[in-house]
Amino acid sequence: MTDSIKDIKDIFREADEDFKKRHPIAHWVDSVLFGDKGLFGYAPHYSLTHPHVVFMDAMRQIKWAYQRVFRGWDDKVCWSIDYWLDSIMPDILLQYKQTNHGTSMFCYEDDTDFSDMSDEESERAIKKWNYIIDQMIAGFMASRQSDDIEFINKEQYDKEWKRLENLRKKGMKLFVEHYHDLWD
Repeated sequence: MTDSIKDIKDIFREADEDFKKRHPIAHWVDSVLFGDKGLFGYAPHYSLTHPHVVFMDAMRQIKWAYQRVFRGWDDKVCWSIDYWLDSIMPDILLQYKQTNHGTSMFCYEDDTDFSDMSDEESERAIKKWNYIIDQMIAGFMASRQSDDIEFINKEQYDKEWKRLENLRKKGMKLFVEHYHDLWD
């Protein structure tokens, strides 16, 4: 890394130091009230000088909570459906895997005689189905992780993105292929 290119952490650190120098009272208010968390995502000093924004945000939070209770999802989901699915699907698929009472028919060999099936054949099919579910979970998790890759340098970023993208593609392909097999 050359001297002319700053690390993102250095840029944020410099911005924080500049804010402390230019707005000492606001910095003091922010450090005393609520710490780094703020109120509804706003810095405490902003919340105090713009109470209407906090009120409006509180009203939106109530609306979204009502939607989640009665609809199962809120309007925020539509802002990034993929991000929402990436956050819930691994848990849903893991729960499905743990409470599943059967195995999809495609996991058995074509010549399987279901009236006289051995425990070994059944175990192989269960292992195959669990592996496929694990790949789906890994695909959704990789999709979510690709949004949060820490940029250190381009080469390392590209390598990690490609790794996650391969996992995502494999998991999504299996999810689409076995979409109608995901029932218990």
